[in-house]
Amino acid sequence: MDKIYTLGMDIGTTTTQLIISEIEVENLTANYLSVEPKILSRKMIYQSPIVITPMYDSYHLNETELIKMFFEFINASGVDIKKIKTGAVIITGESSLKENASALIHSIADSTGEFIVAAAGADLEAILAGCGSGAKDVSYRQNEVLTNIDIGGGTTNIVKFDRGEVSDTFTLHIGGRLLKIDNDFKVTYLSPVLQKILALEGVKVKEGSSIAYREMRKAAELMAGYIAKALTGELESKYDMLYVSGQKALAEATGYFVSGGVGEYVYDEFEESSIMKACLKYQDLGPLLGTMVRKVFKKRGFNLSKPKHRMRATVCGSGSYSMQLSGNTIYVDENILPLKNLPLIRMTYENNTEECVKAARKLIGYHRTQTAIYITYKGNNSYEDIIMLAKGIIQITEELLSNIIIILDKNVGKALGQTVKRYLKETKPIICIDHIQNTHGNYIDLGKMVGGSLPIVIKSLIF
Repeated sequence: MDKIYTLGMDIGTTTTQLIISEIEVENLTANYLSVEPKILSRKMIYQSPIVITPMYDSYHLNETELIKMFFEFINASGVDIKKIKTGAVIITGESSLKENASALIHSIADSTGEFIVAAAGADLEAILAGCGSGAKDVSYRQNEVLTNIDIGGGTTNIVKFDRGEVSDTFTLHIGGRLLKIDNDFKVTYLSPVLQKILALEGVKVKEGSSIAYREMRKAAELMAGYIAKALTGELESKYDMLYVSGQKALAEATGYFVSGGVGEYVYDEFEESSIMKACLKYQDLGPLLGTMVRKVFKKRGFNLSKPKHRMRATVCGSGSYSMQLSGNTIYVDENILPLKNLPLIRMTYENNTEECVKAARKLIGYHRTQTAIYITYKGNNSYEDIIMLAKGIIQITEELLSNIIIILDKNVGKALGQTVKRYLKETKPIICIDHIQNTHGNYIDLGKMVGGSLPIVIKSLIF
């Protein structure tokens, strides 16, 4: 049995936090030929304080302070950084749009040495929040269709699980800090998207002007209504600007979980005076948005379930669920590990390589950099079939890639890697890993080998 430490850090619009989890892994015999790594348990062993995200100004994250905070949190955990084998640092909501967000992720990744740091985009952020909140697990155990709605300071990330599998994801420009106020109810920040949407409703709010509490209440109620209508596909086209990247999906379900900072105000009843004080404390309309989500969902008859984690859902999901393991049926040249931010292209192999080779070479040409290839394997596992696929991979990668990196969904990695090496005319590092199922995202990070297993994160980058 091996222990692996994994890290999750969420740099949000309002707050930043970090957790470290301990994962116990055992190599179990899958059949008489192979041994499969299995995650036996996950235990959160450190939770950082939840702190206000440091900013230089409205457009720049305080990169120096965030990197310092990152290492201070790890030091406070008591876990040797050399023992942390994988991690996900997620810049969420409005923070992901800041001008130096990309540079910050690169700085953290470059300073962590050999363990993986993954950056997540909106889709992966939604999935991680749904995992951390417990919605995914409940959906699987109860054989239900459940939707998790993670409402933060800048965005609302939505994922629907069908019996534990991701069915749909999308993200809305709705969050508690899209409208910020000072102690005198003067608007200090107003998101351009929210300003346009409110104008459609006849609610006139301007940055620098005062806003009445009842107007804040009206804005929060409208935003809660937009979330509900987006879930059921009722949101009119004039509100399309609310969808991040224009992606829409139907997320109506038998039950709903609400996580995120705003989620803290969804499940409990609060006096109006308490909500007003909370808005002044955080200087935004997040507490109001939470109470309005509860009101709107109740009115529409939505079945609300309380999540395992609310405020910490995304970071718990990234710390526990962003990592997959590939075991001993793999072929790995360890000297080139770790590898980070490799573009991931996809192909399906079904006893014919001609079309696959043509399509894959075209996609690699678009990236013009080292690429990993994910293969959905529909072959018959015969030796002749493996040879055919190996020769196809050589055709795909020759002259284009200095390393051959293959990820498969079936357990044929070692046989395929050995066969590629046998037929390869020139010497190239080969990594051929298997039994990787969840391919949401378009980049991959590969860590150092740990106890015969290879830590893997498949992700969407924000840059």
